[in-house]
Amino acid sequence: MILILVALKKELSVKDLPDHHIHYTGVGKINASIKTIEVIKDYSPTLIINYGTAGSLNDTLKGLVEVNRFFQRDMDATSLGFNIGQTPFDVIEEINFGNGGFSCGTGDSFVIQAPKLKTDLVDMEA
Repeated sequence: MILILVALKKELSVKDLPDHHIHYTGVGKINASIKTIEVIKDYSPTLIINYGTAGSLNDTLKGLVEVNRFFQRDMDATSLGFNIGQTPFDVIEEINFGNGGFSCGTGDSFVIQAPKLKTDLVDMEA
């Protein structure tokens, strides 16, 4: 079974894809994480698609894009000697699903100016 996770109904309605399993997470990484665990537990999907709205920091991007690298956009422990986006004492600096695609900085704050972390896109649920 393939599931599609999306934050809000206004981003993708069940009516748009009536033959697909769409689940709404709500806004933010914590809500998305909780819903992801629930659908994995309840449905054991073979694939989960994270679909939604993202802000582009790359002027060449338009429309639907595939993202394969994810970073913590709002993690800033640079005062402790860590890189921007690096979670202290965590060995994972990025989640990488392979070659191709684009990068996304995910965070729990709305982006009103370009973040310090350089990525192609920004969102709040990846």
